[in-house]
Amino acid sequence: MFASSLEIEAFVAVDSKNGIAKDGKIPWKSKTDMKFFKEKTTGSIIIMGSTTLASLPNAMPLPNRINIVVTRTPAKFTCYPKYSQLDNIFFWDEATLFEFFTNPDSDNHKKVFVIGGQQIYNLCMPFCSAIWLTKIKMDYNCDLHLTLLDTNVNNVHYEDDELQIILIPLRPLQALVAS
Repeated sequence: MFASSLEIEAFVAVDSKNGIAKDGKIPWKSKTDMKFFKEKTTGSIIIMGSTTLASLPNAMPLPNRINIVVTRTPAKFTCYPKYSQLDNIFFWDEATLFEFFTNPDSDNHKKVFVIGGQQIYNLCMPFCSAIWLTKIKMDYNCDLHLTLLDTNVNNVHYEDDELQIILIPLRPLQALVAS
């Protein structure tokens, strides 16, 4: 059918009970996780939903990355002056995102990271080749949880008293369809 040349990975952070948010926000602050996230994603393309965008400082795109916000109503956002002046944020519907996944620009060699939230993970996970999973070792009584794959893998990238960062390899839909 098709095979994409895009390298797509997901970034997911969960608490000890697979919680990803409380009251629409990430309830923990981890300098280690944020440093790792910044190092991995700088210079890349990040894909998020509009709720994740709203949770960022001043609801502004992350610097030094191309920010793609997937929304059912892109026109609702493109009319805001604070976004129309920026060249690193785009608002796409699902059809545009799937077109990007299945027919990427051959000149585009940037890595793509899916950064949330829950609906965007559900939408994009079949295209991902890996998940960078940060497991925060405390329970934050989150009200939004993510059902994850088996995380009992021996691919621990980093661990300390606060968290563990695991790389979970996946077999994306493109590979399954193309093989």
